[in-house]
Amino acid sequence: GELGSVAISMFAIMFIWQVPHFLSISLYHQKDYTNASILVYPNIYGVNVTKNLIVILTGILVVSSFLPFWLGKNSVDYRNASLVLGILFMGVALAGLTKKNDELMRIWAKKYFWGSIVYLPLLFIFLLFFTA
Repeated sequence: GELGSVAISMFAIMFIWQVPHFLSISLYHQKDYTNASILVYPNIYGVNVTKNLIVILTGILVVSSFLPFWLGKNSVDYRNASLVLGILFMGVALAGLTKKNDELMRIWAKKYFWGSIVYLPLLFIFLLFFTA
């Protein structure tokens, strides 16, 4: 019957996670969105701005994943597991900055998308099992 700090933390994580997740979709389906006359971030602001935004938001996501630990709801094991997971996911995000070729960029965007699909459930599994 109450809205606890872990629920608010999970909402923040989910809220932040969805933006770079969708931006990666908009990158690897950019031509489809263009053909359908649907304006998405890379069609408006460009691919490089979109890739930079993915990296920035991934950094914010990784930092927000520590909220349950900082609020005293999860253990040091959670912090360590989310740190390793965050470093790995940030590595995937940063790899996109080196992709100059359109096809390599689309391949990276799809890898980032799948990485985000793996990242979120693992983080929530850590949240569930590494309580304080």
